[in-house]
Amino acid sequence: MEDLVGVTQRLHELREAIHLHQHQYYVENRPSISDAEYDALFRELQALETAHPELITPDSPTQRVGGQPAEGFEPVEHLRPMLSLDNAMSTDDLHEFAARLQRSVTRATVHLCGRAEDRRSRCGLALYAWRPDPRCHTG
Repeated sequence: MEDLVGVTQRLHELREAIHLHQHQYYVENRPSISDAEYDALFRELQALETAHPELITPDSPTQRVGGQPAEGFEPVEHLRPMLSLDNAMSTDDLHEFAARLQRSVTRATVHLCGRAEDRRSRCGLALYAWRPDPRCHTG
C-alpha cells in the first residue's frame, strides 16, 4: 500500500516545480531545465494523478495547456487544430506523429514554417496545407 501522505507531498512538489518552469519558459523566456527534464517531471505528475485521480487539483499543470505567454506576441487563431508531438522521445514517436499528420491532411502539399533556436526550448510548428501563413508563427 502506498503512503498517501508521501504521494500527496510529491504531487505538490511536482506541481510547484512545473509551475515554476512554465513561468520561466513562457513569461521570463529563460528556461532553466531541458525539455527532457521538464517532460520527466510532467510524466511523473501524470502517472501519479492517473494512479490517484482523487488527488487531481484544478490548478494542476495536467489540467491546462501551456503557461502564460510572454508579452509582445499577438494571439493567432488557428484555422485547423494544432497537433501535438506528445513529448516525442523516439523515432517511433515521430513516425506516429507523421502518421497522425498525414491522416489530418487532405491534400499532398504541406508547407512548414518555423525554426528551433535552442534545443532547450520547446517549439510548436504550424503546418499549412495549400498556402503558408504569411506570419509563419509558432504554436
